[in-house]
Amino acid sequence: MSVQSPAANNSRVFDFSRHSARKVAFRVAYCGWNYHGLAYQLDLNALHTPSSIESELFNALTTARLVPPSDHPSVFPGRMFGWSRCGRTDKGVSAFDQVCACYVRSNRPVGVDGTIAWDAVTSLPPNTRENRTHVPLPESTHAEMEIPYLTILNRLLPPEIRVTAWSAVPHTFDARFDCTYRLYKYFFPCDKLDIQSMRVAARSLVGTHDFRWFCKIDPAKTNETYIRTIHDADVVPLDDADSGDDHTDPLRFFVFVVKGNAFLWHQVRCMIAVLFLVGSGLEPPNVVTRMLSDRPLLQQKPSYDLASEIPLVLAECGYAPGCGLRWESPQQDAAKWVAGMVWHLWRESATKTVQLKTMMEGLVGEGTLEGMLGSGRTHSYAQLGGGAARAPVSKKYVRMLEREKAEARGGGSRKRKGEKTEKADLMAVGSNVEESAKRVKNE
Repeated sequence: MSVQSPAANNSRVFDFSRHSARKVAFRVAYCGWNYHGLAYQLDLNALHTPSSIESELFNALTTARLVPPSDHPSVFPGRMFGWSRCGRTDKGVSAFDQVCACYVRSNRPVGVDGTIAWDAVTSLPPNTRENRTHVPLPESTHAEMEIPYLTILNRLLPPEIRVTAWSAVPHTFDARFDCTYRLYKYFFPCDKLDIQSMRVAARSLVGTHDFRWFCKIDPAKTNETYIRTIHDADVVPLDDADSGDDHTDPLRFFVFVVKGNAFLWHQVRCMIAVLFLVGSGLEPPNVVTRMLSDRPLLQQKPSYDLASEIPLVLAECGYAPGCGLRWESPQQDAAKWVAGMVWHLWRESATKTVQLKTMMEGLVGEGTLEGMLGSGRTHSYAQLGGGAARAPVSKKYVRMLEREKAEARGGGSRKRKGEKTEKADLMAVGSNVEESAKRVKNE
């Protein structure tokens, strides 16, 4: 089968069969705040494709004629060039080190440095979890003689999406199945949270557990297992300054760092949401252990709000040495140019941050920010991360394991006539937050 690509003006046809194909992996960093997630959204109505990270990557790859275009808008474009990715980040989630793999056009002759004919790409069997044995590539893949993939792609991509490195990989390499761990980071201000209690609760997540109470259940996946292994989980300061245990500065940032072999849908956002309840003094640190160990007894998921997606970042994807990854980074001048694009984004956001901080200080007047936020660790809201994302707490807080449960397989809370929505009944009804906080402190 001859693979051809129409040029932008439709007057010339690019014949991929005259070129070789090489399988490569790309390291991609992106700010996902304004995108509908990583995954390409199929244009079933042939009218509009929601903007996603993959749609931008596919557009850059096809514009540069590194891959052939999709033959129909209702067909996943990656099928044409063996696309795979490590972690599927949701809407609003960012990544520092996403890894994607596919076949791209190469300068090297067919059969040299692991290249094949383009006609053979679509006939290759799909990768599975089982066929993870790789034939090593030659010691030198002559990256210096290859198409400048990074320069081309970064000139075509929007500034919030950067391709930071590439590597030739074996034909059997799969960015998802070969990944041995994913590491996520969730950034949040101290905001008078009890960081030490959050750390105690976070460490209870480590190990192999059934995490169905820490995810959003997809009713369509009836055979999904909820067993996952967490290698490490902690809450650490963002800065390196030695501030000891003084967590009274509401503007000081912390990071929830969690590393695991794989994660369920919204698992990290569910975990940090529970940690925020612990840090707010509304739940004891052992609530995590109970949600993991008591699950077989209760068989129902407690109803609680999901933490904001904006502070969440896929920070690292790990691979075994046998995968053959040998990352090629841009030359110094190109690296400065790529970093410069991110610098412009940072400068704009930092300017807005300074403006808001100055406005906030003016509103506080003679007082302090700590005084404005109130004293003590008792909150009238549950921190959910991401700016204004807070769930109001009514005067009497009912602990999660005591309140009405969501149906275990219902993908959320039940909603019957006359019943409150999940968000309204997250923090239940009553009369005194201080009493609940005192109970937690005494346990």
